[in-house]
Amino acid sequence: MYILLSYITTLLLYNLSRYFFLHSFIKDCRCLGMGEKKVFSTRVDDDLIKKLKHLAVDEDESLGNLLDEAIEDLLKKYEKQEKKVKK
Repeated sequence: MYILLSYITTLLLYNLSRYFFLHSFIKDCRCLGMGEKKVFSTRVDDDLIKKLKHLAVDEDESLGNLLDEAIEDLLKKYEKQEKKVKK
C-alpha cells in the first residue's frame, strides 16, 4: 500500500511540475512577443523543403522555428523597403 501511495504521489508531483514548467514557458514566450502558434498550411517547392529540413538538422532547430525566423526576416525586409519609398 505504501509503495502504491508513493508511486501515485510521485506521478502527481511529476505532472504538476511539468504543468507549471509548460505554463511558465508559454508565459515567457508571450512576453517575448511570440503569440500563440497557429496552424498555417501552404504549398512549398519540394527542393526548398529538402534544404530546410537539412538546415534544421544541421542547426539542431525545429522547422517551425526556422520558418518563424525566415518570415520575420522577410517582413523586416519589406518594412525597410516601404520606409524608403515613403521618403
